[in-house]
Amino acid sequence: MALTQISTNQIAASAITAVRLADSAVSSRKIAASAVGTVKLAALAVTDAKIAATTITGSKVATSTITGNKLTNSTLSSAKLANSAVGTAKIAAGAIITAKIADSNVTSTKLNNGAVITAKIADSKDRKSVV
Repeated sequence: MALTQISTNQIAASAITAVRLADSAVSSRKIAASAVGTVKLAALAVTDAKIAATTITGSKVATSTITGNKLTNSTLSSAKLANSAVGTAKIAAGAIITAKIADSNVTSTKLNNGAVITAKIADSKDRKSVV
């Protein structure tokens, strides 16, 4: 009687090699969970299209790996900045302009002595600001 099937226990260890497998013979359905580790991945094999949304979290990003040139416009909002994350050293000269200061936010306690000179005080007679 001719042999029509070969069972797993009839195959010698290491008998089936890559050379003996047909192209596309091993599909993702035939690969066990966690069977493909980092060392088995080809360089550049994991692309943007293969990364599911929200799978890369802060705990998986190494410190100092995301630099300013890697951020696209509008990806970093004030809601995503920690309190006190932007210090004086990180603010460019001339970056804070009058339009960016909310009304009533520059108070007398924030002004140095002698910072406001007479020429900068509004004339009480005609209520015009002298600049």
